[in-house]
Order: sequence, then structure tokens, then C-alpha cells
Amino acid sequence: MKTGYAIGRAARNTFLVRERDRRRWRDLGIVLLVVVPLGAALLAYAWVHLEVIEEGYEIARLEAQLDELLEERRRQRVEVGRLLGPQRLEALAEEHGLRAPRFDQVLFVERPLDPSSAATRAPLQAAQATQAAAQATTAGSTGVAATRSTSNGGGSRR
Repeated sequence: MKTGYAIGRAARNTFLVRERDRRRWRDLGIVLLVVVPLGAALLAYAWVHLEVIEEGYEIARLEAQLDELLEERRRQRVEVGRLLGPQRLEALAEEHGLRAPRFDQVLFVERPLDPSSAATRAPLQAAQATQAAAQATTAGSTGVAATRSTSNGGGSRR
């Protein structure tokens, strides 16, 4: 190193300390105060947007499942209507040997207004006795009314 001095001597910088640039730190703080909230808002928006999209897919899936279930219910109602149809029931009755009862097999019983009164119990007991006698005379005949009358306590439904 050539200097204009006659004696060259190395500079001693051991006691020099670099001063911190406060303006640079202040600028960095301002940038962080602006960028960090904006970045957080952007991340929050992206998260909410993804959740909305996922929920939309879930809604579409549930609507498709609802449509399938409604179609299944409609098919089952049609099947119930077919199974309970009069033509099918008549065919099943004929298949099992059931036939319409004769007039003497049908017993009409009036329902008492107050089942606890003795006046209304006597005709019911008489009707049950008549029915038992009719069944004894037709032992072995199978009729729809005869089987119904024994299954519901002796009375027929109106």
C-alpha cells in the first residue's frame, strides 16, 4: 500500500464498533407490521374458501343420497301397494283354501256403549254362545269370518 507518508503504518481499528442503523430496523418493523397481517388475512381467506368448497361437496353428496333414499321409498311404497292389492290377496286366499263365509257363518254383534254394565254384557255373552254352537255344528269348516271371530274375542268388526 502506497501512501503519501514516509512511514507506512497499518491502521488500528480494534476499538471501532459499528453503530446499528436504527432507521433500517424501523423500516423492517413497518414492513412486518403491514405484511404479517396481510399474510394472515390471506391465509384465513384461503382456509375459509376451502372449507366452503368442502361443504359444497358434502351438500351435493347428501342431496344425491337423499334422492336415492326418496327413490327407494317410492319403490317400497309401490311394492307395498302391489303386495296389499285386492287381486293378490284374493289369489293368496284361494291358494290357502279360504273362501267367503256363508251367511249363517257371519255373526253381527253390536258393540256395547259401556262394557262394564250388566245390560250390555248379557247380549254379548249370548252372541258368543250362539257362535260357539254354530262352530260346533260346522266343525271342520274353514271360513274367513269364523276364524276372525275367534281371534278377536268373539265379536266381528264393523
